[in-house]
Amino acid sequence: LKWGDHLRVATDVSYALSYLHNGLPKPLVHRDVRSRNVLLDQSFRAKLSNFGLSVAITPGEKPQRCPVEGKRGYVDPEYVETQEVTDKCDVYSFGVLMLELLTGRQPDMMAKNGLDLVNMFVSAAGQNRMM
Repeated sequence: LKWGDHLRVATDVSYALSYLHNGLPKPLVHRDVRSRNVLLDQSFRAKLSNFGLSVAITPGEKPQRCPVEGKRGYVDPEYVETQEVTDKCDVYSFGVLMLELLTGRQPDMMAKNGLDLVNMFVSAAGQNRMM
């Protein structure tokens, strides 16, 4: 894919998540935002798919607790720790998807230094260098 296609994919997924989190009477947390669940049509328009792990949440109420599910590398560490489902779970996963689009690297693959994609990015940013 060309850079513009990558950007369009990111934009389309962000709109889908915005709709799930803000456009429904009862917001939905996808809980499995990852590249495998992003389908592209002939025009490279992205569609978010696979809602099998989705959870409806009620705004203003205490977050629902659910067993941790999702693909390693994409799952929000805070969700792993608390098991509380919030829209932040999807926002974290979307950030990982963005890193994957930017770098072309799979988030669950460890580098030689033992870091996953997110920690490699944080380390590189802390050293003011590109990945």
